[in-house]
Amino acid sequence: FNTVLLLHMNETSGSTVSDASSYGNNGTATGTTIVDGRFGKARGYPNQFDGVVINRNLLSSMNSNFSIEAWIYPMAPSDVNHRRAIVDQRDSSNGTPVINVTICTLWAAHGTKNISIVIRDDGGNLTEYYGTTEIPLFNWTHLAIIRDYSNSKLLCYLNGIKELDVS
Repeated sequence: FNTVLLLHMNETSGSTVSDASSYGNNGTATGTTIVDGRFGKARGYPNQFDGVVINRNLLSSMNSNFSIEAWIYPMAPSDVNHRRAIVDQRDSSNGTPVINVTICTLWAAHGTKNISIVIRDDGGNLTEYYGTTEIPLFNWTHLAIIRDYSNSKLLCYLNGIKELDVS
């Protein structure tokens, strides 16, 4: 595996979020605030469309191995009309997701906040997977997503406990 993006988000001012990998994929924070994090500083995302924008196509194909990790601290519940994005990479030509990881409210279990992962294969087909564990508000949760393409696996862990294991 090769680290192509590593954002510690330890900046104390400004809108630039520095990439600690050797690739220099710095991001631009929009609508975020600098807050105390799990380790050092972090970025608060008060609104649904706030975040850090990376102007690079980091996952051009889902036909590869990758991992995504994040410490998340949800402070506001999602409702059935909104999702709180953690990772969102879209195809620049048509806006469809390549990968989208959110905390969302499930229609069938209104009021619970679960992980949702949408991935697109190279044929353009979208598949959405839902976790079953509720993400607590006002608590740190460690999220790890692993795409093991060679074994046709998508794994998701919350606080080190397997949440999803799909082929």
